[in-house]
Amino acid sequence: MVTHNLEEALTMSDTIIVLSGRPSHIKNIYVLDFDKNLSAMEKKKTDLFLKYYNQIWKDIDSHV
Repeated sequence: MVTHNLEEALTMSDTIIVLSGRPSHIKNIYVLDFDKNLSAMEKKKTDLFLKYYNQIWKDIDSHV
């Protein structure tokens, strides 16, 4: 899946790959460690979701 929506990526994916600006290269790979039994809404309520969200946003924001 390709998305520009971080919240969607965190709730729908097992791995997130952050690309750099052009010319693109892989900047970072995040293997998400959520409980597989959690729904998308339940994931959003975890501390882990917030940790990933902040960490990945900093990674994205550093080259915007």
